[in-house]
Amino acid sequence: VASFQHGLAPAELAIEMRGNIDEIKTDATETAGRATSVVTAGQEVVAAGWALAGHSTPLQVAVVIDGQQTFASRAFHERPDVRGTLHEASPAGWRIPFGTNGLAPGEHRLAAMAWASEHGDTYFLAERKLTVRTADEDLSDSFRTAAARLRAHQQGPGYWLTAYTSAARFQEPRQE
Repeated sequence: VASFQHGLAPAELAIEMRGNIDEIKTDATETAGRATSVVTAGQEVVAAGWALAGHSTPLQVAVVIDGQQTFASRAFHERPDVRGTLHEASPAGWRIPFGTNGLAPGEHRLAAMAWASEHGDTYFLAERKLTVRTADEDLSDSFRTAAARLRAHQQGPGYWLTAYTSAARFQEPRQE
């Protein structure tokens, strides 16, 4: 029989903490509707995901970068996909914005953490990698992408067909 000199174990130990980092977006990728794992130094980033403490909304979630910088939120919103999949009614969605100004170029580890209560333990939810590139790297990659697209669409003799020129002859000239 165990001793009760330390009191009962906190009820929080029986709570199943669940969640994930679903996506990382920048202003540019958010308007395009896609997530990313590579950003340019200085860009504002938003990490988004979901978390539940048992059947309830947790007190707080945080994104910890490389085990040092912490960005937290206590704001949660409805996630119809979580509600439909897990059959949980509590708001579970979260979004945490943070800047990349202080991050060195290279790969960084983002960890999502959650707390069920004010003085409770911290629970690890998920991890994602984020690569920060310098503006010079981003520019050279953009140049290579643009050049490759031009080469792919250029016709043999050196011209490009447009929406107005579907063949290699000049008929019905219009403003493009």
